[in-house]
Amino acid sequence: MKKILLIFVFLLLLPFVLSAQESVHYERIDKLLTSFFKEDLNENKIVFTINDKLYLIIVEKKDAYEHYYFEADTITDKKPQVKQMIIFKPNNLLETAFNTNNYHTGYIDFFSDFYKDGVEFSIGNPTYFVLLDKNGQKFGETELSAVVIPNPIDKEVYNYILTTTIAMMQY
Repeated sequence: MKKILLIFVFLLLLPFVLSAQESVHYERIDKLLTSFFKEDLNENKIVFTINDKLYLIIVEKKDAYEHYYFEADTITDKKPQVKQMIIFKPNNLLETAFNTNNYHTGYIDFFSDFYKDGVEFSIGNPTYFVLLDKNGQKFGETELSAVVIPNPIDKEVYNYILTTTIAMMQY
């Protein structure tokens, strides 16, 4: 009987635990951006992380998309050891990636209404994705697994971000 009661209490509290995780995760990203990417705070940017260990930040500039990759264990009081790549405009895929009309507003994880009918496939480390506009408004915020079907993020955009993060890890 105690086990059943404990499970019932846990299930009641689960949404509160999950929403707390959402704000803690974003607080970590916000602190990272304000500490090390101050010059880009007023730019549109995509933030993607795998397992809170590998980070890709793509900043939309006037003439290019600047990609910054780093690993969490390189973060110190100084800026993390960053690998950088620049993709010059025009680039159709990155234009799609930075179009806020292509995203939901609100937070999606496996407990969200988006997955009320279930998940077809899910494998890999946890990931976090968000597009932040110039004003800091969040679009497409998701916390899912590395490979998930269906994915609320555009398939081509998500594949680009995931493979770029993994590729930059090799260099």
